[in-house]
Amino acid sequence: MLETLAADSMEGRATATPGSERAARWIAERMEEYGLEEGGGGSYYQRVSREPMDVNVIGIVRGADSALRDEAVIVGAHYDHLGIGAPVNGDSIYNGADDDGSGVVAVLAA
Repeated sequence: MLETLAADSMEGRATATPGSERAARWIAERMEEYGLEEGGGGSYYQRVSREPMDVNVIGIVRGADSALRDEAVIVGAHYDHLGIGAPVNGDSIYNGADDDGSGVVAVLAA
């Protein structure tokens, strides 16, 4: 999974870029595949009202304990990163495997 999220095709996932949109869609597809409920009012996406405009990707896993079913435990990781910039060792795409592709993958795998 990390190879996909940190791939060059995600263009470093800078906020409000096509790469960020692709990453959000990929994360939402994984959430749907794993059976998570949509968490953004009928969607996996929650619009963030700041500039530049972007989205949070939210999924819900209901607990089995009826007494605690409506309690919330929030587990999160940011999926945005630096995007494309000045070349470092000949590579201008800042893939973000450690910041925070690995965190997103850990949350999805949990």
